[in-house]
Amino acid sequence: MLLVSGWACDYRIFDRLNIGYNYLLPVDFSSFKLADDLPDVLNDNGLKKVSALGWSMGAFIIWEFLSKHRGLIDDGFLVSARRSYSKTNNDNIKLLLEKNRRGFLRKFYGNCFSEEDKESFSLFKEDLMKIYLECMDLERLIEGLDYLSEHSIEPRPLNGLKVKFIHGAKDLIAPIGEVKELVSQIPEAELITIDDAGHMPFLSPAFKEVLV
Repeated sequence: MLLVSGWACDYRIFDRLNIGYNYLLPVDFSSFKLADDLPDVLNDNGLKKVSALGWSMGAFIIWEFLSKHRGLIDDGFLVSARRSYSKTNNDNIKLLLEKNRRGFLRKFYGNCFSEEDKESFSLFKEDLMKIYLECMDLERLIEGLDYLSEHSIEPRPLNGLKVKFIHGAKDLIAPIGEVKELVSQIPEAELITIDDAGHMPFLSPAFKEVLV
């Protein structure tokens, strides 16, 4: 399974994921180029097809990959997706990052977890939050915001494909109502909700069960 992480995170966010696949994890990539580079990545690894999971910004990248190279995907999983992010809001985030990068990221990471999912937040803080606060540089963060400003997930390219949307019921970053509306426009798509989870539902113990 190809795993693509979201904004302000990297491949290490999937370290606790425990599902029945071998993983293909892009490590150092441009969000603008990855969808076009993936066919070569698969070829270099001797793979004709993969399952693909994109979380948050990664869901946009997997959607783009599906749109351009649908024959290379067996199953697509879009986790914590939303149709689009506002350019105006993203531009405001840039200003906040320039003013206090660590402070904004600390608040963002906190908002990725629901009140009911404190255990997952504790694990994230223990494993990765301090690392991310140090290593997520401003240039990379701004590139991700620019990518999100220029892309949206549209239903038509997904028609006829096996796609599952997996979403936390308590997601503050990508409210579930928006993805429900999107899924309603894709006949073959399925929406799976994880109760009590926020924007990182793959850290919930229930995630393994719904991915089967």
